[in-house]
Amino acid sequence: MKKLISVALAFVMVMCLFTACGAAVQPAGTYADQYGTSIVEIGAYDAKEETGSFKMTNTLNEDILLEGSYTLEVCESDISSWVDVTLTDGTTMTFLYDVTMDVLQDQNSLINYFGPNASQEEAPAA
Repeated sequence: MKKLISVALAFVMVMCLFTACGAAVQPAGTYADQYGTSIVEIGAYDAKEETGSFKMTNTLNEDILLEGSYTLEVCESDISSWVDVTLTDGTTMTFLYDVTMDVLQDQNSLINYFGPNASQEEAPAA
């Protein structure tokens, strides 16, 4: 009986460990840079397919249009996620999404894109 309880307890502990470590924050929504010239649209994340849609447009030049799909990786559980984008031409981009500030940051250019709930005062309404 003691072995059965020990095994059950170990199983519960392992299950708690896996549930506590894995929640990726989903950034679905519309984000704009501080000037409102670049708009990023993140589609809903399909957990079964492990992907979502990505679109970046420029309000000053309609010819600038980047489209593709993204996948998520946990950066800090329930707080931030890595958003790995693959464009239709095969180019890749990586963003860091922080749910506490509702900000998406391009890791190459370090440009911040603010969501509608951004906590920074100068963030535009997307």
